[in-house]
Amino acid sequence: MGRSLRRAKTFALTLVLALLVPILAACGGSATAPTASAPAAAGAASTAAPSVAAAPSAAAEASPSAAAEASPSAAGAAQGNAPTAAESPINEKTLIVGFNQAPETLFAPEISAAITTQSVAPLGDCLNTNNYDFQTTYCYDEFPTFENGGAVTETVAVDVSQLSEENPIFIAGAPITDTAEAEAAGVEIPDELGQLTLTYKINENLYWEDGEQVTAADAVEAFRITEDPELQVPSTVFRQALINVEAADDFTVVQTFAPGFIDSTYFTFFVGFYPEHIYGGKTIAEIREAESVKPVSFGPYMVSEYAPGDQLTLVSNPYFQNQPKIGTVVFKYVADADQLLAQLESGDVDYAGTIGLALNQTEQLTDLETAGTIKTQFVPATVWEHLDFEIQAIGGAPGSLSDVRVRQAIAYAINRQEIIDQVLFGKTTTMNTYVPRDHPSYPGDAELEAYEYNPDRARELLQEAGFTQTEPLQFYTTAGNATREAASLIIQQNLKDVGIEMNVNSVPAGQVMFAGGAEGILSARQFDIGLYAWVSGVDPSHDLYYCDQIPTPENNYAGQNYPGYCNPDFDQAGRAADNTLDREAKRELDHVPLKIYNQELPSFPLYQRVNIGAFKPTVTGVQVDPTNVVDLWNIQDIDINE
Repeated sequence: MGRSLRRAKTFALTLVLALLVPILAACGGSATAPTASAPAAAGAASTAAPSVAAAPSAAAEASPSAAAEASPSAAGAAQGNAPTAAESPINEKTLIVGFNQAPETLFAPEISAAITTQSVAPLGDCLNTNNYDFQTTYCYDEFPTFENGGAVTETVAVDVSQLSEENPIFIAGAPITDTAEAEAAGVEIPDELGQLTLTYKINENLYWEDGEQVTAADAVEAFRITEDPELQVPSTVFRQALINVEAADDFTVVQTFAPGFIDSTYFTFFVGFYPEHIYGGKTIAEIREAESVKPVSFGPYMVSEYAPGDQLTLVSNPYFQNQPKIGTVVFKYVADADQLLAQLESGDVDYAGTIGLALNQTEQLTDLETAGTIKTQFVPATVWEHLDFEIQAIGGAPGSLSDVRVRQAIAYAINRQEIIDQVLFGKTTTMNTYVPRDHPSYPGDAELEAYEYNPDRARELLQEAGFTQTEPLQFYTTAGNATREAASLIIQQNLKDVGIEMNVNSVPAGQVMFAGGAEGILSARQFDIGLYAWVSGVDPSHDLYYCDQIPTPENNYAGQNYPGYCNPDFDQAGRAADNTLDREAKRELDHVPLKIYNQELPSFPLYQRVNIGAFKPTVTGVQVDPTNVVDLWNIQDIDINE
């Protein structure tokens, strides 16, 4: 089971390829959390493609903040010799977790839905993203940094004759694969560039569920899978940037990046693991078939039984050295949020949260807590509900909403405060760009257009654009989500009031809305407007809207730029923000793409979600976090005290 680095964006390999989310992460649609990455999903979550030439200055070589240290669960595998298998499950305790979505597959690298991230995280996860920062888990003890010697840059000569898809360079954050590409972009290729190398010392007491030790060879295998063109990744950035992974010894992984590539969160860029002793030499099709129903685990839990669309049963991994406190975890997929709440009240579900419960259930949740039936946690989330607009159709033709004036008209026409007050009990706020107001990179209200409800301005813009309709716009969202369905009806009436007709279509999340390839509503741009959620994560996910992240048949529908938005100025600004090792300087640079987005509206942010965790009083250890797309990120520390 591959686990990766940028869960809070989008997901590169499993949780790297699968967050920080963009963390990739696309968020599966739920009432309270992703999606991503995620776009939370959660899961989970895109690696912004940065660049730089020379080695960083001494000031830029500072290590990550003190918070970027081992998380409370990072003890992971205890030190010692080859383990003796524990009983599995370790005890008779069972935790039943309810979701109102089901994953399309458990093969996380190809899926950006948050429900997939939530489902597979207990099987092995190398990164936590709590409280706008990064923490290690149990894969390695510390992040490689310039300060501790785990990260180095070396100036290398650029040989233009060797440029290719497999051997690119990065200039101003953009990948260059041939001289013609550079000339077309007006980019001058330098003679030399800085090349980043990261060295990870992996935990020597980490074991697969069959008792085989996790070694550096498994990271090399993860790289082989990542680079295979048959893998349908949500984001291509990580694949382009990482050009080689070697095993220096059994427990030392050396990752080499393309010349010119760098990122402010470089220290999190770990490729993950896949079991070489099982998948070595296997094709992507063979690996996909196996991992889609029973991913191989190196984490605290492993798959015992999977009934797609119904439930996933996990039992403690007998070779995980820091055994979890609960022997069995059942992820129960309940299609409707009200049914899920009823099962929480009856005791059939022990925990329900970010993908399941809705803010419109707040009154009922409060009553149940007052009665002593449950406990709750309400945490402001970095998950943001938004509308995607079809800007560029498949094939490159202008989409139905390619005119920015029409997109702005739709924004002015929608009464977001009415949605918040009527549907969300006034418990959240509107958003002006793709990070919330409390995010460290937020430019400030004075720098952004608020798009307050103004139907007269909407009509003016529609008239200015010469907008006419021959058929209604097709609006898609996820079925079984009462909050989104209620919001959709308000949006439909708001648009009708300014002369825009719209049909609302509620479809299954995993099988339709977030499906990959030509079948996906989003990936194949079979929508005019799409309502779902993304996760902003620790850093803004600028790469959600890069030109080279538009999914097309030619790139096997890789990428999460579902609107098909392409603006080279936005790309340049976003990559400049990620092309710095100075975290403080990055926050200022982030303002530029955030403001461009606010004016051009490739999508329209509706409101910041609130993460809800509701659980039986006997369940202990729950810590719902605003920036972690996985509710039970510390699942091995969760307990049931009867």
